[in-house]
Amino acid sequence: HVTNYQGCITQHVLHHGKKLRPDSVHVSPYHLTEVFKRKEVVYLSGDSDNVLETIDPSLVYIIGGLVDSRRNIKGASVTAATDAGVRHARLPLSEYIIQDTPRPIPVNQIFSILLKYIVSNSWLHAISSTIPPKGIT
Repeated sequence: HVTNYQGCITQHVLHHGKKLRPDSVHVSPYHLTEVFKRKEVVYLSGDSDNVLETIDPSLVYIIGGLVDSRRNIKGASVTAATDAGVRHARLPLSEYIIQDTPRPIPVNQIFSILLKYIVSNSWLHAISSTIPPKGIT
């Protein structure tokens, strides 16, 4: 699902997303809280103090990096989650990656980590097979 989008971005998302599977992308002009129940949402943000320990298939996980990079404001996705009244958490990257300075993880890599975790039930496997080996502990 892509929420809160209108105008030309909708056509872009639909065009590129449907290359994966025709029914795989749902675009809504409505805010995520109008599409999903608040209690079912976990907003993923690298700035969250809460660590995502497992993935619950009954919940909806929002990748919040688009908010942070678009506005270039640290913590924007945590603020967005708090303002929306939904939970927020971060992937356990710092538990498995050695970094002198934290760097943003691209949305496609976050998505890949989530998918690999669902298959393997191992954050180490999901992260180490997605992030270049230089930063894995």
